[in-house]
Amino acid sequence: MTFLRTIPPADAAGPVREMYEQAQNRFGYVPNWTQAFSLRPEMLDGWASLLRSVQSHLTVRQYEFATLAAARALKSSYCALAHGSVLADGGDRYRRSRHSSRAPRARGDAIR
Repeated sequence: MTFLRTIPPADAAGPVREMYEQAQNRFGYVPNWTQAFSLRPEMLDGWASLLRSVQSHLTVRQYEFATLAAARALKSSYCALAHGSVLADGGDRYRRSRHSSRAPRARGDAIR
């Protein structure tokens, strides 16, 4: 169940369609967090910039532990599962998606 009104991928047009296509190409699907930007797709670049800034000072492991802790504190099982799975698979999912990312990390991409 969605708490936000979003534009479904099948109904997307213009910048939203482009955003969904980029996500589909990067991840193999359109994540829910991408769809959350569907009403304001111009906000995605700012959010990605903020993430790059935070991530540039952390290893993948540090970032994922911090986001997992935040997700648990917020009682977000969706986010806890997403970030916990990155830790569980040793970062392989992150490394696969990183090759097509516009947001490279400043530190290595290995989970340490």
